[in-house]
Amino acid sequence: MGFRYLVLTKWALRVPLGEQHSKPLPDFDIGPNFIISLKELQGVSEEKVADVVEILIGVASDLDSRDVHRLREGAGALESPVKRDDGAVCWRASLQVGTPSARRIHYWALPKGRIELSRVTLHDDFNP
Repeated sequence: MGFRYLVLTKWALRVPLGEQHSKPLPDFDIGPNFIISLKELQGVSEEKVADVVEILIGVASDLDSRDVHRLREGAGALESPVKRDDGAVCWRASLQVGTPSARRIHYWALPKGRIELSRVTLHDDFNP
């Protein structure tokens, strides 16, 4: 089953029919390392990662369990966010909480609001 199909299915199941018009599933990009990282990372299912629908429709930052924040260039809270030459900013969200090596998703917020999924990774991996 394709990852885009899983995301579409999650959106259809999780967003009530009456809200789908106000919370449409936007187009999104899948970065060159995303599917590879999804296949290689153990301990989290593709179905769980498809919960990125929360990121895509803009509600993940409202959920404490997602712990959405910009990926920073260093460990300090005041470090600059990771940015690409095209102006995209890398963000990070939790896929798991309270488990050893909890899984995270990294994604790029492009200048015009489009999302590009970058990688699925472990908690201590800070590469975009």
